[in-house]
Order: sequence, then structure tokens, then C-alpha cells
Amino acid sequence: MRKLFFLLIPLVSLGLYAQNDMHANINLQFRFVNPGARAQAMGGAFIGLADDTTAILANPAGLAKMTSTTLIGEFSQRERDNNIPFYQGQINQVGLQDFTFNLNDRDFPESVSTIPFLAYVNTKSKLKWGVYYAEQAHFDRVFDTAGVTIPPFLGPTYLDLNQFVFFPDSRNFIDLQMRSIGFSTGVSITERLSVGATLSYSDFQYEGNTTLLVPDLALLFPDISIDPRQLAFLAPFIGQPLAQIDVDGDDGAISANVGLLFTPNEKFSIGLAYKQQPEFDYDHTSIGRDDNFELEQVEAGTAVFNVPDSFGAGFSFKPTDLFILSLEVNRVMYSELSEDFHQFFDTSDDPGNNRQVMSDTTEYRAGIEYILVNFRNPLSLRAGYYLEPYHALQNEKLDTQILFGFLNANDDFALGFRQNVFLQRFAKDENHITFGAGLSFGQHFAVDLSADIADSSETYSLSGIYRY
Repeated sequence: MRKLFFLLIPLVSLGLYAQNDMHANINLQFRFVNPGARAQAMGGAFIGLADDTTAILANPAGLAKMTSTTLIGEFSQRERDNNIPFYQGQINQVGLQDFTFNLNDRDFPESVSTIPFLAYVNTKSKLKWGVYYAEQAHFDRVFDTAGVTIPPFLGPTYLDLNQFVFFPDSRNFIDLQMRSIGFSTGVSITERLSVGATLSYSDFQYEGNTTLLVPDLALLFPDISIDPRQLAFLAPFIGQPLAQIDVDGDDGAISANVGLLFTPNEKFSIGLAYKQQPEFDYDHTSIGRDDNFELEQVEAGTAVFNVPDSFGAGFSFKPTDLFILSLEVNRVMYSELSEDFHQFFDTSDDPGNNRQVMSDTTEYRAGIEYILVNFRNPLSLRAGYYLEPYHALQNEKLDTQILFGFLNANDDFALGFRQNVFLQRFAKDENHITFGAGLSFGQHFAVDLSADIADSSETYSLSGIYRY
């Protein structure tokens, strides 16, 4: 029995750190964009422009420049491939430190329809103010995996003793939502300089699960002879939980945005913005198999989920009344997502001292708007681009270093440590092409449409604006 349990230890010695180390978090990337179809059609480059109601979140200093009391509502439809690159496959060692990755991917498409933004801005006094509701994050992810094996290396080293190392079949899901309500104000300090601030209360809901399943070793390793007694023992448990992690959070917190907007003349404007995001608590439980292969609770408690802060600077140029160019750069502190991460399974004997971290990223955005006035209803055409750098967890050590392996303090090969692979192999920046249009109906009503097209996702938004 102990030998059989030893063979399965790699399944419950995972070190895949995120906010926690669920499989469901592997290759997971959160995205935060400015609201409103107009801003999104312009690549989200709005900090330096900030001339409509969505400035509440992009750069609240822009409220001070608004002249019409305005109400806005937005509807959004997002389609995401949710590609899982490690769905199934095999990692083969072909040399002492040389590995080939023969992995099969699979898409688990998701579709989310939301009302991400509602806001009202009052401009009837010197101190412009507004209230808003926003869904700043909505992430649904459901997928399974069918097992990835690492067969033994048959070369003349101690590695030929390392058998039955694998990622098991698994079932995974995450449902994460962050909704905010808040109050915003903007005021002109001088004719050219304005400042603003937004105070928000955010409600955070987080539910997720990773269930690792007892494998069919004969199916996973068809070319390896396995003791029939071990296979017979496992047979009744195949497909049942081997280990399971559950997270459940419903928490609230206060956060703030501040901004500055400088307009030296009618053609130029420069904006700065800082978004301080909240942190939330969530509950977690984990279960696993004991020495007698009975399920038992391993751990229960509370952990912290940090939402990353960001700094941004934008520049807007308006050479004519009909054309706008907007540029923006954002520094997003994604490293905060890997702070206070929770480790469900013990890897205290990790001989390689591997850590998994998330790096801060710099995002570049650009957009244009051109207004056609030779129509009964003026038509605004918009287009943009932004770069979304990869920002999921990655190992500090190379995948090949981890796979080559390390000996622990007892000079035994550290089987569980090899489960830290994959994460560097998915790193890929994503380019977003955006476009859209706006149509005005008289002085009071306007409609904006936008599309955001990337390799792995498509987002479409519709905004309705009413000006008093």
C-alpha cells in the first residue's frame, strides 16, 4: 500500500502557485480595460482624452471638462477560446537535459454577456460629480484535462528509476466577478489643469474547484510493466477524486482612482492616472488521500486575493475639430497577484527552491477618431490597437531544469518537483485590434459600437448616451 501511495504522491505535491495553486489557475490572465464602447474602439487609450462619462474610471480629472449632464449605459458580449495547451500529451526525455513536449491543446469556449458600466455625471456646478456601477472583472472558465505523462528516461543515470510521473486527469472551473459602485468628482484648479478622484466599493465573488482524478495507470503508461496487484487495487477508484481544492469568496473592499488632466491649448491634453485596487479574502478547503487511500480533509482556512494596481499616462492630439489621436501607456502591477499566494499542498522539501511569479507589465495603447459631419446624423469612425503582454505565472527556473530534476535532503529523487513544468511554454503576448463607430441623434442622444479582436478572444460593446 505504501508503495502504491508513493507512486501517486506526485499528484498531490503540486507547486503551481497563483492566488492559490489550483490547476484551474494555470495560464490564467486577468484583463482590466476602460469602460465604454467609444474608449474601447480607440484601443482603450483614454487617460489623456477623458472627455466623456467613462472618465470616471479612466481618469476622473476629465469630469471637470464636461459641459453636459450625461447618462450612459453599456452592454458587452465577450467570446473567449479558453485554450488549454496542456490538455493531453507526453513529455519525453531524449537526453540528459533535453526534453520534447508533445502536448495536445483543446479549446473550451466561453461566452459572457454583461452590463459592464452604468454612470451618471452632473455638470451643473463648478464641482462636477458622478456616480457609477461597473463590472470590472467577469471571468468564467470551465475545462478538463486528460492526463500528461513523463515516461522514465532510459539513459544511464539515476533518472531511469523515476517512473509514473504525470499530471492526472482533472476537472476545473473558476467563476470570478468583481462589481463596483462609486462616487467621482472632478474640479478645475486652473483654466488648464484639472484633478479628480473616484472612491469605490467593490464586491468580490470567487468560486473555483480543481479535482484531480485517480488515473488508469495501465492506460497512461501502456509501455511500462506495472504490478497487477497495484492495478487491481486502483481499479475501483479510477475516475474518483484523488485530491480536490475548493475556493469560495464573497468579500467587499474600498478602493480609489485619482487623475490629473493638463490641457495647454485646445489641441493637446496630457493625463495621468493611478488606480489603487482592493484586496479580498476568500475561504478554501482541500482534501486528499491518506496512507490508507481514504479521502480526508488536508486543510481549511482563509487566504487573500490581490487585485493589481496600475499607473497610466496618456496624450491626446486634436489637429482639427474632426480628428483625434490618443496614445497611452500603462504600468500594471500584476506581480501583486502572486503576493500572498496560498499553497495548498506541501512542497517544503522542494530541492530546487523554485518559485513561480507574475511580472509587472507595460501596456501600450493607441486610438484615433474621425467625425463625418456631411450626414444628417454625424458619424464618428474609430480604430485602435493595444498590446497585452503575457501576465500569467511563470517559473523562475527553466522547464528543462525542473524536468532534469533534483535530489532532496535524503538524496532521493524529488518526484513532485517535476510537476512545476509547462508554465513558461505558454508565454505569448497578444495583439488587440479595435474599431467602432458612433452615431449622434440630435443634441441629446448618441450610440457607440466597438469591437476588440485578438487571437484568443473577441469583445463587442454597445453604449447608449443621453445628454441633458
